[in-house]
Amino acid sequence: MRQREPLTQKERAELDAIFAELDAEEAIALKQSTEKHQELIDSLLQKETELETAVAQLQVIVDAQEQLVEDARAYLRQLRSKRSILADKYHTLTGEELARTR
Repeated sequence: MRQREPLTQKERAELDAIFAELDAEEAIALKQSTEKHQELIDSLLQKETELETAVAQLQVIVDAQEQLVEDARAYLRQLRSKRSILADKYHTLTGEELARTR
């Protein structure tokens, strides 16, 4: 087994320079990666906000549609009630059933 000789001052300086260069490259790559990920996060948060706004607007439409259906059902009940009253009056006057219409 071969023993390692201690590094000379020049070799130590070269090694330190290589490590410093690697550290600098790593820091740049890490910064770029972090910035890219932050941009992605910001973009996703913006999209989430847009989707939440769209959902809220769609919910307003759904609520209005549901109210429209309920209004139509209430109006239909009123019409059926009025028709029933008219059918009773017709029956009282003529003794016949009022023909159903579709």
